[in-house]
Amino acid sequence: MAVNFSGIETSYVQRYAQDVAMEIQQTNSRLRPVVQVKPDCSGLVEFMDKVGTVEAEAITSRFADSPIMPIKHSRRKVSSQPYQFGTAVEEWDQRRMNYDVIQPYARAAAMSMNRKMDSIIVDAAYGTHYGSSDNDMTAASAYTWTGMVGGALSETGFNASSQKIPADFGYAADNVNGSALTVDKLLRARRLLSEQEVDQYDQNGIPLFIIVCSARQIESLLQETKIQSVDYNSIRALVDGKVDYFAGFRFIRYESLPTEADASPSGGSVTAEKVLAFHPNALGLCIWADVVARIDELPNKRFIPYIYYKMDMGATRLDEKLMIQINCIQ
Repeated sequence: MAVNFSGIETSYVQRYAQDVAMEIQQTNSRLRPVVQVKPDCSGLVEFMDKVGTVEAEAITSRFADSPIMPIKHSRRKVSSQPYQFGTAVEEWDQRRMNYDVIQPYARAAAMSMNRKMDSIIVDAAYGTHYGSSDNDMTAASAYTWTGMVGGALSETGFNASSQKIPADFGYAADNVNGSALTVDKLLRARRLLSEQEVDQYDQNGIPLFIIVCSARQIESLLQETKIQSVDYNSIRALVDGKVDYFAGFRFIRYESLPTEADASPSGGSVTAEKVLAFHPNALGLCIWADVVARIDELPNKRFIPYIYYKMDMGATRLDEKLMIQINCIQ
């Protein structure tokens, strides 16, 4: 079957000048640096283990035996999925151009792999994980986390009803309509996460928590006085046109978050973006094979240049208590 490369003709010298206009797209993985990464994985599945909290007990008698107190363990099972991208360029197409097309093609392929990494992590955040609790290390049970009020999860120590902030949340009594991301929602998410007594993540100036949201939610925040004012925010948000850090959160923009219907107090429902706030210990990425790039010739295709990228990895939630779903209208 012949491969159609008609799109490449739009780059011929007769029609365009010397500059190459790369399609605007996300370049690097935005979420990989802020989750737990386990490299060099192997086998059909990999496990990421978690040790529970412990409590000290009072000494009530003299010369008593040293205690041996149980510590809870749990683990999450991660399955891998390989991904690949490949494309080729005919030699006569290269001769009709006034630039090296291999380089922009390779960049586009690398961008696609990085975007796929982020989608793997987001899918794991809101999908089904396979885990165990109470020292059962089989990691055989399936758990689905929705973050919805009234939701349920049988895993020990987790209550899904407290892990979601509805679209109409606000401290003001007259806030009855669904809203986008607000300072009120950020402060409530920070409180819920801080109550879990997680290890500090603010060393070297890095904020305690991460929030993943779209440009639409950043736009909403930029309209709030508390974001604009230096009395609340030392970052000049309107001057820079962005919000990087606020209320202990580091903001990461991501345009492909899932959505759901959220009830509106005024009747009906609104479509809400499921903004994700979390501590870095909440999500894990297991890497069987990191991104590998090959640019070579294809002997079976008249030795034309071939660009190939591949990777093999999977992700899972590690601790739902360290995650908050913030529903925000689009």
